[in-house]
Amino acid sequence: MSSRAIATFTVVFFVMVSILPDNSIASNSSVDDEPFITINTENGLIFEDLINISGQSNIPAAELLWSINHIHPVDTLLITDSQIMSSSIFSDVSIVDDTYNWELSLPVDGLNCTCTFSISAINNVDLEESSIILFIGQNSHFSVITHIPSFQNIVDNQIKYLSYEIISPDSNSLNIPEISESFAFKANICQYSGNSCVSESVQVEINHTVQSDGTFLLVIDKTYLGIDDGNWNFEIYLRDSYLRFSNSDDQILTFDTNPPMVEILGTNETYEMGLEVFSTSIDDGYDSSLVALTWTITEPNGMLRGLIEGEYISDSSISIRFNQSGEWNISVLAIDSVGYFTKQSHIVYVQNVAPIILLNNSIETSSNKGLEFDLDESWFIDASLTFDTVNDIDELTFTWFIDDEIIHVGKNLSNEQLNKSGNHKIILIVTDNDGDTAQSTVEIILNSEDDNENGSNIIAIAIILIVVLLASILLIRFRKEEASFNLPKWGK
Repeated sequence: MSSRAIATFTVVFFVMVSILPDNSIASNSSVDDEPFITINTENGLIFEDLINISGQSNIPAAELLWSINHIHPVDTLLITDSQIMSSSIFSDVSIVDDTYNWELSLPVDGLNCTCTFSISAINNVDLEESSIILFIGQNSHFSVITHIPSFQNIVDNQIKYLSYEIISPDSNSLNIPEISESFAFKANICQYSGNSCVSESVQVEINHTVQSDGTFLLVIDKTYLGIDDGNWNFEIYLRDSYLRFSNSDDQILTFDTNPPMVEILGTNETYEMGLEVFSTSIDDGYDSSLVALTWTITEPNGMLRGLIEGEYISDSSISIRFNQSGEWNISVLAIDSVGYFTKQSHIVYVQNVAPIILLNNSIETSSNKGLEFDLDESWFIDASLTFDTVNDIDELTFTWFIDDEIIHVGKNLSNEQLNKSGNHKIILIVTDNDGDTAQSTVEIILNSEDDNENGSNIIAIAIILIVVLLASILLIRFRKEEASFNLPKWGK
């Protein structure tokens, strides 16, 4: 390899190597761009003379707001303003690699409280507030309980499990089994509906166990507590070994050990293309129960179908247009908040609607009976205006009969199908796709030319006979008058 090639390779290699750290730095920078606030001070410390708290953030210290707030024990009757102090000023702030290291030093000045120190970003409401628990001064200290959400606890409709962490001013005592076992978890419970209690509050004691990680697992047994199905508000608190009460933590727990009872309300009979509304009556054993409904519509042919135009569904009702005759099955599946379900069916018998015959013809007449046409005349009788339900109207069958014989099948009868002179009694039978029929009778007189000539001859003969008869009568009378005529007698 030539020296020039080696030199070129060396330059390219170092250029590529120089790029890699830049990419790494860019990648780390993109991760560091995520806003954060961290409190470095340990949770649950006691500050008797001076409060010293430190932390870090990648948000400018001027955009941070810290506050110290009271935590009140469960037996506090009158709660005043919880905030003790609040500010955006820190005792010391330093910046290292775009990270703000802040410190806060405050004199106790005779303050005694069990408090929280919280810090948040003023211009970033989506960033979760960071906080720790402080025991300030020498008095008014008590244990603080914090609920720890857990998805590993056993799901049971009769027994609920809740995990709690205890922050105590006597933190060393938590490691002594005899002392931790003397802790008692209690709760003020009431049946809950909407946003308030609907029963008197009752105080109960809750069984608990200490876990290997130092947390406390509460076991809330519905049978042990003697409570009914329903939503219950548990105001949980701790009484420690010094008989001090902790703060309270409210939990809404649902106990449901029975499936919901469902009744479908609505008609059992209707007519084809009728629109009917069906509603449900649901009883899950307690108020404010959450029950989801799933409707199923089964047609007479066994096919399932969804909603069609003109139908609707709401939380507890459904409207259905029955576009077929026969037996329909309307069912609803009700599932409550804990997974219990009930399925209820409702049978609806749908009666077919027979067609209604409406006739029109080629001449103006107030009646469809006694229609008279010449044999060589064009005429028609139209049955296309016959009425039936929307789903049947396109499948109607029109059958025309004379003397029980079919002369035509179709909506219209005309001179093309009937060209025989005489008096005809025509019966039209209309049949829908369910087999129901409607019937109408029409009488038609068809006159031929021979019939007209015969009629004219008869009339002429009748006229001649009448004339002859009248002439004969006049002649007879005239002769009688002549026979009775006498010449006058003249005197001699």
